[in-house]
Amino acid sequence: MRAIRELQSKKIPFDGIFASNDEMAIGAIESLSERGITVPYDVAVVGFDNIPSARFLGLTTVSVPMREMGRVAARLAFDLVDGKIPVGSEILQTEIIQRTSTRIDALNRPLTVHHTTRF
Repeated sequence: MRAIRELQSKKIPFDGIFASNDEMAIGAIESLSERGITVPYDVAVVGFDNIPSARFLGLTTVSVPMREMGRVAARLAFDLVDGKIPVGSEILQTEIIQRTSTRIDALNRPLTVHHTTRF
């Protein structure tokens, strides 16, 4: 909410927000709405982590394999405890779940985009 206030006070134009997590994205939508800015027509909003309420609020989000990420993090932590130095990285599949907080393409169907998260 503070970032949106700052952007507007400095008259910085924007038409999209990618928030670090879904709760921040929901706060951004609330702040935009209070200012009469409509989502997704004036500003598209995307969150990150696909919390359950994102579905009910129509928030486009990046779905991350949290269990798998936790498994990798635990393995890395145990390796560090054992004195092993982590080398390389592991790529985990992520997916954009498009909902009503973002626009759809010219053919009026959801965009399909697949991404990966390096961990």
